[in-house]
Amino acid sequence: MELPTADFVLIVDDNAANLSVLAQTLKGAGCAVRVAVDGESAIQQVAEELPSLILLDIMMPGIDGLETCRRLKENSDTCEVPIIFMTVLDDIQEKVHGLSLGAVDYITKPFNESEVLARVLAHLKTHDLIQTVQEQNHQLKHEIALRQETEQQLYKLNSELERVQIELLQKERLSAIAELVTGIASEINNPIGCIAGNIEFVQKYTKSLLDHVDLYEENTPHEEDEIEQHAAQIELDYIKRDLPATVESIKGSSSRISAVSKLIQIFNRHDIQPNKKYEFDIHELLDGALLLLRHRLKTQNNRVAIEVIKTYGDLPKIPCFPGRLSQAFTNILGILIDAFDEHCSLPADQSVNNFTLAQGSPPLQIQIRTTLETSWAIIRIRGNTSSLWSEHEPETSERPVPQSPVHNNADLELLMARQIVVETHGGELNFISTFNTEIMLMLPASRVGQKEYFPEHLSRGEE
Repeated sequence: MELPTADFVLIVDDNAANLSVLAQTLKGAGCAVRVAVDGESAIQQVAEELPSLILLDIMMPGIDGLETCRRLKENSDTCEVPIIFMTVLDDIQEKVHGLSLGAVDYITKPFNESEVLARVLAHLKTHDLIQTVQEQNHQLKHEIALRQETEQQLYKLNSELERVQIELLQKERLSAIAELVTGIASEINNPIGCIAGNIEFVQKYTKSLLDHVDLYEENTPHEEDEIEQHAAQIELDYIKRDLPATVESIKGSSSRISAVSKLIQIFNRHDIQPNKKYEFDIHELLDGALLLLRHRLKTQNNRVAIEVIKTYGDLPKIPCFPGRLSQAFTNILGILIDAFDEHCSLPADQSVNNFTLAQGSPPLQIQIRTTLETSWAIIRIRGNTSSLWSEHEPETSERPVPQSPVHNNADLELLMARQIVVETHGGELNFISTFNTEIMLMLPASRVGQKEYFPEHLSRGEE
């Protein structure tokens, strides 16, 4: 604890005459004065109450003035008190020694009262100024600490507000999707179930009928004119070639609709036991996100198609919230597609129809690679976005996922994805920009004995 500083001058001298002269001189100038006759008593008085200044005689019985000064300056509570030595000596080395111990000045005996008073008042004024500056510095440090604490609290509040806003936005989106897809799923499940259930029979019947037509033609070499005319009229040869392909196309479209229906179920059932994770195939979620964005990957009016290359590793089913994680994948892929749309558009005088890639110029690509490293599932989503960087950009730029503020839609989408991956799933999300733009997700892959998100009958596309 710091000792209080009093407005008095402590005079330390073993000569009573000197004490009397100095005390009268200083009192005449309005200074409060206290006296001590040796170093020990001086140290004791200073320990009880700090003076504004000490006039200290060097030559005293017991511990001399130099030792007294050294002890006072070594004590953190008393080291700031200014000390003026008093001596009859005129030895330069002695003065240098005293000043090196921390004394601020010297007064030579016999005293000149005017000189003593001038020196004392000057050092008292200097000491007051130093005290004032120290108090101001202390106050300033206190204010800075308060300001930093306030800024930290504001940052936490802003971060929490942003988190809540993003969470509300996610819930709003999912709620809107749920309302929309509930009706869609109800409408398409029965028809697609009918199509999927009967397409195998249609294929079988089609093959049987065509085989029967072929058998009929082989065994009826002389067709009636009317039959020949009807076969030409309906283009029977073309039907025989095209009908199987048509049925196969219907079958493929049915599979795509079934996949969309399953993805809709993921979104629609995301809130089943919201605090419980379910083991789910990450690759299904990635494929579902690509399916939702398939129309945006195709050739646009001013941009060529974006090729997707998938390199899936051997991943176990990951404990997760499938609906929210699917949204994160959709957001990330949407960010890359937006970047291609913004920076890889063709010149106004060049259409997609007559556009050819320059020699050696790679096509627009999104690469998705998944690997399992120890207990983490690693998902790397990379776009060959070298065209995003101007010639003035640095070759390499790495930055964390922005947390605040949100400047544009890409930042918002990335923040939402980060919240889902990091805060909801306990993973990591890093954004790396070099000659490619890569977003890497890390998800805990440990199995905790949780059941799958869908019952087995739903995974087969049944109602």
